[in-house]
Amino acid sequence: MPPPVNATQDTPLIQHQHSIPNPPKPPIQCLHSAQNKSAIARAQPSLLFTHGAGGTLHTPAVANFITGFTSTASAKTVFAFQGNMNLNSRINMFNTILNHSPIPTKGKNTIDIRPTCLGGRSMGARAAVMAARKEGTTHLVLVSYPLHTAKDLRDGILLDIPSHVKVIFITGERDEMCDLNRLEDVRRKMKSKSWRVVVGGADHGMSAKPKDATEGMQRECGRAVAGWMDGDGAEVDKREGRIVWDGEEGVRWSGWGEGEGDSVKDGQPGGDVEKVRDAKRGRKPATKVEKGQGKKENKSAKVTQTAKKRKAQDEDASKGGDDLTKQRSSKSRAKSAKGTQPARKRKNQAENTSMEGTPPAKK
Repeated sequence: MPPPVNATQDTPLIQHQHSIPNPPKPPIQCLHSAQNKSAIARAQPSLLFTHGAGGTLHTPAVANFITGFTSTASAKTVFAFQGNMNLNSRINMFNTILNHSPIPTKGKNTIDIRPTCLGGRSMGARAAVMAARKEGTTHLVLVSYPLHTAKDLRDGILLDIPSHVKVIFITGERDEMCDLNRLEDVRRKMKSKSWRVVVGGADHGMSAKPKDATEGMQRECGRAVAGWMDGDGAEVDKREGRIVWDGEEGVRWSGWGEGEGDSVKDGQPGGDVEKVRDAKRGRKPATKVEKGQGKKENKSAKVTQTAKKRKAQDEDASKGGDDLTKQRSSKSRAKSAKGTQPARKRKNQAENTSMEGTPPAKK
């Protein structure tokens, strides 16, 4: 039996352990998680969830998702089960749990493990999609869905999802197994409506930088999904959300909006996040166009100022050069004039001497 998923003191989890018979294989070990006793006593959990191929229910991305999902005001509950690395086996586990209902509890109550929402992380997400082909499923929660390998695109089962099923993708911005552009192309082809949350800077394991951001962002993923199940983002054209890390205010959720989630570049928050932050600080948020124009204007002003400064320096230098030339010319003329006077004086003396030494003419 797996031990309860670790939780911090500020978000305590109440977890009940269950073992589902799965002959001839070993029983399926499960954890029913909630934030309070009244929620966990409900007859039906909100979400049936499983982990990825190489993980467990204690993998941080799974444990933190469950904590965030159950922490909302609507008091959602999660029934999560431990599986192996085989995809077909994981699909069969989904079916076994869905068919093995109700489950008796310690009291007189029973749990009807037939939630209308199935979900999983990575390979668990693929198993959830294939298990949801049966009637009764209305929502699919696909965390870090492995859309492609280096060669293959795993879009077939997504295109087969019935139109009445709503799908939400929780995808890391840097997930090497789910390129955002390729996911967007697949979403356009799907019959079912889909929503997407892009986690800024996160990889396939939902790890982000700095490390302090990872836990909070993983929990925010769970809260975003819980809100989505309550009807958030129901507007047809508002099906894109972003979770980012703000160095000043921590984890930020943009809310649902229009546009593509892959507009988040290099871990930078989208416009919706900036509007939330600016509104909180009492500032009027600037649009992307205004910000871009401001940068161009500032740059242009700097260039103009620099050009004017250089022109003034050139003029000063030119003026100084002209003055220096004039000074040199004046000195040269003075020197030339000074040198000419002695020469003329010597010439006059020579002429006078010549005239004095000449004997008078004979009469």
